[in-house]
Amino acid sequence: MKPSMLFICVLALLFTNCKKRDSDNDSSSLMNVRKNGVQWSESKATGTFNTRDSVISIVGVEDKETFTIRFKKPVSGSRIEKFEAASILAPARGSAVISDRYQLDTTKSNKLQILVIENTKKRILGDFYLHLKRKEEAGGKAAETYIYQGRFDVYYEEISL
Repeated sequence: MKPSMLFICVLALLFTNCKKRDSDNDSSSLMNVRKNGVQWSESKATGTFNTRDSVISIVGVEDKETFTIRFKKPVSGSRIEKFEAASILAPARGSAVISDRYQLDTTKSNKLQILVIENTKKRILGDFYLHLKRKEEAGGKAAETYIYQGRFDVYYEEISL
């Protein structure tokens, strides 16, 4: 993952968490995630639409893990061919330190399909099946791949960064 993409993801996450949100939309946003076949027990989801570059960011959080998908705003019912995805793990809940990160493994078959876009309600619904890989590091951590699959149904906030 490029450092600029990581910075934008963290900035978007912080921005969406700090901004006052419509309470109806906040309780309705969800992300159903299975990581290597194991269902996330509790997940929160937020979404942003950057009006400057037409990029939608969907962020799901479960315990110490933050999972992000970014893509250009498509039309409803279309399969997204070009997108970014990453997962960042922290050593403890609420920690600002990154203990591990995984990024999209482009050598594998990944799928992101948008099922519904409701522009008036600022809602987006989609399915995903993604391979995220940790690169082998000099510190001794071996390369590792996780499969993330599921569905998001998110009400997004418009931003201009």
